[in-house]
Amino acid sequence: MSICMPWQRSVDDAAELRELYQDRDGQRLEEMQVIHGPNAFNEFYLRLNGIRDFHRKHPNEVGDLDISSVNFIMGLHYCSCQP
Repeated sequence: MSICMPWQRSVDDAAELRELYQDRDGQRLEEMQVIHGPNAFNEFYLRLNGIRDFHRKHPNEVGDLDISSVNFIMGLHYCSCQP
């Protein structure tokens, strides 16, 4: 990995988003139907309570961060392009 121009991260992120929006497995469509249905608020609070329960049971659990998130937090812009 090398440090790239700041715009390269945007290009990489756009490619990843394009892949997600293509929704090849139908997961996004299913998710959108659930959260925009007549029980949207119930679904939201059901998921929120599930997250809270998990964190209550596992207070020291650390979530998985991918390297791009860590680099973003640290202000570094890494990508797979060549220098």
